[in-house]
Amino acid sequence: MLTYNTFNREKPDREEYLSWANADEVSLKSLVPFIKNMADGLESWFSEARYELTEEDFWISLHSLDVLTAHQYCGAIKDALRLLVYADPDEDERIADATLNYLEAIVSEEHFSDIYEAWKLYRTLYDGEDEHLLGLLGNTGKTNPEIQRRVKEVIWDEEASFKALALPDKGDPEIQKEVRRRLIEIAPLVKYLPQDRFENPYFDEWIDMGEYWTSFEYPDEEIFHFQDIKKSKRNSDERLSYLKNSVRTKKEEIELSKKLDLAINAPIDKKYKKQLERRDELLSNAFLDRLPSDFKVWFESLGTSDSQRDKFTFIYNELFQMDNSIKNSSKKIGRNDPCPCNSGKKYKKCCG
Repeated sequence: MLTYNTFNREKPDREEYLSWANADEVSLKSLVPFIKNMADGLESWFSEARYELTEEDFWISLHSLDVLTAHQYCGAIKDALRLLVYADPDEDERIADATLNYLEAIVSEEHFSDIYEAWKLYRTLYDGEDEHLLGLLGNTGKTNPEIQRRVKEVIWDEEASFKALALPDKGDPEIQKEVRRRLIEIAPLVKYLPQDRFENPYFDEWIDMGEYWTSFEYPDEEIFHFQDIKKSKRNSDERLSYLKNSVRTKKEEIELSKKLDLAINAPIDKKYKKQLERRDELLSNAFLDRLPSDFKVWFESLGTSDSQRDKFTFIYNELFQMDNSIKNSSKKIGRNDPCPCNSGKKYKKCCG
């Protein structure tokens, strides 16, 4: 049986993490009230502008979510959904992440109605969209025209920052088509503008949408996650948490621990690099290579939409301080002339 004092410390030790794998159903049910109290506290905080939870309650709830996730126990789904609705990711990032991990681990078609109600509540409270909940609805595997329509709207929303979260993991032909249309729309903004997430606001979206369209999957995602932990020197609790969520026997623990130790100190896998190259090759063949090499040919083409021209001109002017005369300029740039992007290279070696 689990005891509540297991959760009373911010950083449980290794043995406590691993002992949670032996929890029985009675113990799991005993954890649900913690999640409920957390959801009630956040709802009260939202409505009354005050936070009533103690620090101990916070950590008990956080670790309870980890245990429920490890066992894919469905008994707390309604309270977890309330957590996801009321928790502010900026203020309660750890709770929001842990709640989403739990919901992603257990979501199925039978949970559609509960998630749908949470989604409607979120839209009522915040007058906006939540990509996490849309993604969960899609991952139930249940086709719903209203949800499909909202996901399509998110795909084309210029203000949406986390579009990929709204896309269902399970392939939806309608969503795939919409993603392809969006990739066609932003492909010129990637081909003719810097392929850099800090300079080009469409580059992250290109990668996210492209990985969805190509069904790209990161190999051994947890390995790269722990390499990141090593690089950023984050606390090793994440490693322990991963072990706790993944093993059921002592032998599995030893084998996985060795694997992680090797992975954390290993260079990035060559196979991973090849898969990235393959992803980029597929996107280039399908979208980028079909565009003319000279951006002016594309810009002046009858097939280029006004929205594409407007987006391109705005970013181009922001980056290179060029005025709107780019739309009307008829001066031909010589292959050996300096590139108008001010890179210092010849046009043929840069944007040409």
